Amino acid sequence: MCGIAALIRCSSWDASNPPWEGGQAGSATLPSEEQLLDAIRRRGPDSQRQLVLHDGMVTLVASTLCLRGPSTFQPLKSSTGNVLLYNGQLFGNEDLVSGPENDTVAVLALLETAASAADVVDAVASLRGPWSIVYWQQSTERLWFGRDPLGRRSLQVMVSEGQGCALSSSAPGGFLFEDVPPFGLNYIDVSTPSPSIVSVWRHLVEISAPTVPGGPPSPLNRMCGLPPQLLCTEEREGTPTPGSDSDYADQLLHSLRDAVARRLVGLGKIQPTSGGCRCAVLFSGGIDSMVVARLIDQLLADDEPIDLLNVSFGSPPFQSPDRTAAQEGVRELCDLSPSRMWRLVGVNVTTEDINSERRRIEELISPASTPMDTSIATALWFAVRGRGELLQPQTNGSGTYQTTARVVFSGLGADEQLGGYKGRHRTVFAKGGYEALQSELEGDLARLWWRNLGRDDRVVADHGRELRLPFLDENVISMIASCPIR
Repeated sequence: MCGIAALIRCSSWDASNPPWEGGQAGSATLPSEEQLLDAIRRRGPDSQRQLVLHDGMVTLVASTLCLRGPSTFQPLKSSTGNVLLYNGQLFGNEDLVSGPENDTVAVLALLETAASAADVVDAVASLRGPWSIVYWQQSTERLWFGRDPLGRRSLQVMVSEGQGCALSSSAPGGFLFEDVPPFGLNYIDVSTPSPSIVSVWRHLVEISAPTVPGGPPSPLNRMCGLPPQLLCTEEREGTPTPGSDSDYADQLLHSLRDAVARRLVGLGKIQPTSGGCRCAVLFSGGIDSMVVARLIDQLLADDEPIDLLNVSFGSPPFQSPDRTAAQEGVRELCDLSPSRMWRLVGVNVTTEDINSERRRIEELISPASTPMDTSIATALWFAVRGRGELLQPQTNGSGTYQTTARVVFSGLGADEQLGGYKGRHRTVFAKGGYEALQSELEGDLARLWWRNLGRDDRVVADHGRELRLPFLDENVISMIASCPIR
């Protein structure tokens, strides 16, 4: 996980046409380099650097969280003058990088082979896993930027008439940034007299979901840039044959296990023998978090502890339904794997705690601003901070604890793909049957980039931790999309 940002200062910047329909453009002052660095500093506690290019017109800023291979600080510059800012992880692409090798170096090497614009787009489209990038191509004097097709890593943009453009993983407070749509790559050609943003989007389709929650201006809230293999555009017809339900379940479990295994690479350099923990799970005790925790248990070395982070609001004894479910869940995990050190961390949040961090959280989630966004982000921010009391199965309130995990797993994506929002999904099915339900599930997946993922990435990274989402692995999504919905 890293923080990446760029500032392009240009008095002839053309913002007469927003970079995409519904985008914001105006004459507001752009943030400074220092403000951009401050906004992303906490995302990358290991290093903060900046690089000035093109006679001062372009400034690239990065903060780095080192998790894989030798420490490689950004901005990363090649001998040919190309520069990469990369916030992501390759979970696949064994031809580029294997095991714990540093993938930032591998991505830059891949982009070095790209000569034309089509080559750049093809190279980035081949990446498997969550990413956002800013890439300076010296030979063309173009600044490329974009996010993976699901939008699992945040990247925001602000344009200002006669001033230029700013990009950032997390925006400074008080500035009018918006989320970059994850529909493909974009570039800025700084050699032109009046630079502007040019979008090169692929696989763009409109999703006809029955319901569309409030979000960015239409039509972005109905658009999807996922590759075809991640969406089932034809109705999933057919009646499962006897035994096929268990076959599908086995395939899903196999895909999830592989996804978790890939995400257990690059957990940081904490030595587990010291008692520190390298990975944690956002743990409600629900089925998605239980499955993720159990798969990690089956794949991680026996001597490594696993922290289970559970948040509860109010006042003592903080015994919410999620807390009760988490305590029941950890007891079951202990029965299944008694040799594992399971640490259930009860994160207790008072009204005073919320008020003290409210402004910080609201700045992180912007432009998301609904009460639901704030509520979800508040719970996530405190949970990922990982500070609370240890709630072991045998005792209650056995000590204050601070997790050392730099990687946090979540079951996000399970409900959206598997019909977990019972009230809404049942209502859609009752009104429109299987066809309507299929459209709704596809809409849920397509909406994740602006409903959840950018917001959640910014909130989690504010603690110098990385969010990993096995249910949103490309192979898992493809497997689920291939199953008949009936």
